[in-house]
Amino acid sequence: MKLRTLAEGHSGARVHGGADPEITGISYDSRTVERGHLFAALRGEKMDGLEFVPGARRRGAAAVLSERTPSVDIPWIEVSDARAALADLAAAFYGRPAEKLSLAGVTGTNGKTTTAFLIEAGLRDAGRVTGLLGTVETRVAGRPRPASLTTPECSDLQRLFAEMVSEGVTDAALEVSSHALSQGRVRGVNFKAAVFTNLTRDHLDYHKTFEAYFEAKSRLFTEHLRTDGRAIVNIDDEWGRRLASLLGSERCLTFSQAPGADFHPEDLSLSLAGTGFTAVTPAGRARVDSPLVGHFNVSNLLGALGALVAMGLSPAQAARGVSNLAGVPGRMERV
Repeated sequence: MKLRTLAEGHSGARVHGGADPEITGISYDSRTVERGHLFAALRGEKMDGLEFVPGARRRGAAAVLSERTPSVDIPWIEVSDARAALADLAAAFYGRPAEKLSLAGVTGTNGKTTTAFLIEAGLRDAGRVTGLLGTVETRVAGRPRPASLTTPECSDLQRLFAEMVSEGVTDAALEVSSHALSQGRVRGVNFKAAVFTNLTRDHLDYHKTFEAYFEAKSRLFTEHLRTDGRAIVNIDDEWGRRLASLLGSERCLTFSQAPGADFHPEDLSLSLAGTGFTAVTPAGRARVDSPLVGHFNVSNLLGALGALVAMGLSPAQAARGVSNLAGVPGRMERV
């Protein structure tokens, strides 16, 4: 894609320099730049990406995306917010692949990984071609890839979505961290289902206060839910109750281990052999018999069931799919 055509993907972008090079890729790390790439010079907490423009140029960068003038003579796209622009330009470069996928996002301090695995297992069991992005593993159409960040940087995320589309993926589940939400990594990505697991003491070195932490998490539901999407919220958590009240019953499905929520268990049995219960849902009852153990996994199972029903599965389909997940690597594994 030509540089000037690409720049049209972000409102307010200005292209400097007479050349209009062909852009072959997008990098935000100068060490991964290849010939023809657009190098996004992001300003971090400790380093300024403009310092790495000379190195990116030596590696073959064709242009730079930045908020200020680069120190070397190179075509550049000037923007007021480089992170937001990177998300928009990456989406344009890869053909807006997120719009071609049905996505489920999971956020919360605890339970994101297991819930995302459960959702992906349910979708796969129902015959969907699936993707998975998270802390432990990334999968594209069943094939595993190494994972780095809980939620990849926006350009990596768009590249993975494009790969999923090319591999025939129809649905994907991904963990969405508070860092990713506050840094705009999922800008332009909208979800069919979004799960809130809980909010407990973590990441306050970054967010400083629980209010800021909650505000970051809540963006998944207030900014990234499709018009036909549904929030699935744990009301056993005090912050979940606050979120459910904020969203209202029109867009929000609730889950709880106690009666009264949209999704809750009856006849619950817990043992070291696994977990069993009848899931009560707005669409009917279904039996869950899972090898996962512990009260916290009852919550994870309920959140996943809510997401799967929101994505079009029947309660029986969803229950069968989550029951078939044997476990998650590094998450309460039997040894």
